[in-house]
Amino acid sequence: MTGRSLGAMPPLPQIRRSAPAEHKSRRRIRRPLAVAMKRVFAAPRDKVWNAWTDHSVMARWLPPVGFSIIECSADVRYGGAWRFHMRAPDGEDFRIGGAYREITAPERLVFTCRWNEEGPETLVKVTLFAIDGATAMTFRQTGFTSRPSRDGHGEGWGECFDQLADTLNSLQEISK
Repeated sequence: MTGRSLGAMPPLPQIRRSAPAEHKSRRRIRRPLAVAMKRVFAAPRDKVWNAWTDHSVMARWLPPVGFSIIECSADVRYGGAWRFHMRAPDGEDFRIGGAYREITAPERLVFTCRWNEEGPETLVKVTLFAIDGATAMTFRQTGFTSRPSRDGHGEGWGECFDQLADTLNSLQEISK
């Protein structure tokens, strides 16, 4: 066989590149409307867990300031129901409730939430982390249909978590 030169390789086919990003149609990524919060409480994780799962303790911190509790129940098991019947200072009654979807004591609680048995159902996820005798909590509520609803719930939960801190402090004082 005689040595033959194959010659120059033919050029590789050109790869078509898409148009630069600025020329592409822009897609808006739609993120779900959610309330997300983190708090640290000066109480052991089991005490914070108890505050989320014992209806008599929940009644102390969950209703908005000035509201009174008419009825409160919590069947803390998968599929179990929780219900609150509250009265506003002006006498208007409100009911809120849902069902438990996940319970991993004393670490994670997931439940649904609906006001007055109407409107959209939201999903609440609470995770508790023990840190040096205190408890870090992450809270996330999804399923809102409007920004005003989400924002109102965010303000309400912030107030409730302030009351939760006060409740935990008073329970710590009682147990001393």
